[in-house]
Amino acid sequence: MAAEVEFIIIEHLKALRAENAATKAALEEIIDRLGRLEIGGASTRREIAFTEEVLAEQSLRFDRLSKRVERIETRLELS
Repeated sequence: MAAEVEFIIIEHLKALRAENAATKAALEEIIDRLGRLEIGGASTRREIAFTEEVLAEQSLRFDRLSKRVERIETRLELS
């Protein structure tokens, strides 16, 4: 009878170890995927910042062109 109890306990421990190993593997995969998501998010933020920089440069150029057109119109007495 004691041997049967030991056998049952050992089998339960083996099952628990197997489940623990599967849980560890799943957790490692989740951590890896989370890391890749963080890298992707950082890349997206970098692209957004670049786009905002380009828009600011274009706005500045447009403002300069607008001033030049105003000066030309003033010289030609168009406005």
